[in-house]
Order: sequence, then C-alpha cells, then structure tokens
Amino acid sequence: MNNSWATLEFGGVAKRLLIAPGHRKITISLPGYQTFSTEVDLAPNQKFQIKTDLMKEGPSPLSPE
Repeated sequence: MNNSWATLEFGGVAKRLLIAPGHRKITISLPGYQTFSTEVDLAPNQKFQIKTDLMKEGPSPLSPE
C-alpha cells in the first residue's frame, strides 16, 4: 500500500504523519481550544496540507437558575 504524507505544524514545529490512502477523518484537538475536524480522500503517494487556526474556547455560559 502506498501511503500518503501529511504535514502538521504547531507553533512553528512541523510534524509529518504517514496516513493510509482512502477516505479519512482528520481531527485536531488541544486543551483550551475548539476541536477542528475535516474529511479528506487520499490517493496513494499523495501529499497534502491542512491549514487551520484553532479557536480558543470561551468561558462556559452560566446555567439559568
């Protein structure tokens, strides 16, 4: 199987991930930030890049009494 490469960058530090071809769901999560999810269809030997800005989570709304 010819895998695909993904490159992720966090705070200026790049990481490469080897991902099997096919339909894939990519989820990026970090404590204190909203989770980002997307779906991709990867061909063998495909290189791809996902760019996103994670949004900070706001304070939880107060529940009504």
